[in-house]
Amino acid sequence: MTSLSPPPNAGAMPLHSSSINAVEDFRPNDRLLLSFIALSAAQSTIARSAEVVLDAVLMLPTTLSSSSSSASVAPSVHGGNTADRLSDLYPEVRVLLHLHYVRCALRDLQECPTHARHTFFSIIQEHLTALALVLPEPLFTAIAAVLQRFLAMNTDEALAKDRLHVLEVQLMHIVEVTQAELLRATKHLSVRAGVVTLRFHHDIPYL
Repeated sequence: MTSLSPPPNAGAMPLHSSSINAVEDFRPNDRLLLSFIALSAAQSTIARSAEVVLDAVLMLPTTLSSSSSSASVAPSVHGGNTADRLSDLYPEVRVLLHLHYVRCALRDLQECPTHARHTFFSIIQEHLTALALVLPEPLFTAIAAVLQRFLAMNTDEALAKDRLHVLEVQLMHIVEVTQAELLRATKHLSVRAGVVTLRFHHDIPYL
């Protein structure tokens, strides 16, 4: 078991606070599916067809046996000793799950009618908030708070494309940078990542 601790720079974000000092390997039985998830996530940045594949593999069930339980495995969202999906077991996969839903919603925003933009921004806000709980980057929380204010206005004008286009572009960039760093840090989900360092060089978020 390898203990991971944050490097001295402020950009280092602990991926899961409960296991910073006790990060163990992915379970052997999960490695094939983890590899496929990583490949699908990487391909989804350039092909929407890969989103369908990624969505499917993220939903595939898995069972945690009592004999293979370890300190590196996060508890189920329901608090039990079993988990239905790898995203319930591993924070690394949970990050990819939230990034996936944000990316899909951002792409759908480019084609949806005006009245549907509220729905997709609600999805983005929800998953950014959830993402910040797993990967505590203040930027995720700040953007989620901005979106929450816009959503509370409950008007089409507040979420109009000409008003939020810059934010949409910035968000897509943030999603891709975050995913790329996670896949790099985990060697495409072949090793655990106790700390992920995010670097948004020369980016000034629309806040």
